[in-house]
Amino acid sequence: MEILVGLLVISMVSIVIMLFRRDKKLSQQLAGGSKNQDEKKEVNESRENEVAATENVDFEKMSLAELGEQSAFVAFDFETANEELSSACALGLAFSDGLKVIATRHYFIKPTPNRFESQNIEIHGITPEMVADAPTFDKI
Repeated sequence: MEILVGLLVISMVSIVIMLFRRDKKLSQQLAGGSKNQDEKKEVNESRENEVAATENVDFEKMSLAELGEQSAFVAFDFETANEELSSACALGLAFSDGLKVIATRHYFIKPTPNRFESQNIEIHGITPEMVADAPTFDKI
């Protein structure tokens, strides 16, 4: 299970890097790498058009794959039930078009073994009862 979590983290980081690189002009602008005002204006207009095209899109009904296509990057957060890296009990995803969050997803995960430390519960507020009917990590 710990290896599976590690592979997922590596995969997610790779996806984030790939999606961020997909929008090179935006990353150059954010890093201050645009060389002139015309380039900056072109990038801004391009991003404004992309954002306008998505204003009436219902991102909450999209699959994760579809959201990935629409996103410049994805931020993710794991919560753990105890000190073990393999004890993921929640996964949160935030999809961004580069300017704003366009959608979020949250999944409870039943950790294996299902053992919660009080210190972890104090940090994130997730209890064993909250994940009792959740799928295990390998089923998400």
